[in-house]
Amino acid sequence: MGELVAECYNWVCPTAFWARLGQVVEATISAGALQRLKARSYDPELNARLAFATTAAGQAKAAKLIKARNAVRHGIAAGGRLVAVDRDGKPLRASKSR
Repeated sequence: MGELVAECYNWVCPTAFWARLGQVVEATISAGALQRLKARSYDPELNARLAFATTAAGQAKAAKLIKARNAVRHGIAAGGRLVAVDRDGKPLRASKSR
């Protein structure tokens, strides 16, 4: 189980998930809706953005933005358990069920 969790922390698992989701959406919606969706999501600056994302400055900017926006993260606790952690990496207490 720990190996599966660790594998999902690299790019393979998330990329495969989003690729498969895109395939399902494309197979489900009409051709006209698909064309409108692709036209609306077109970004002429995409190549420049992707090039910036692979630089040290781009990665630092992304890390700062993610840290500022995402209060809850996940880490691996003793025994390989997946746990929610705060911005400093300290485990969060589970909320009590009512």
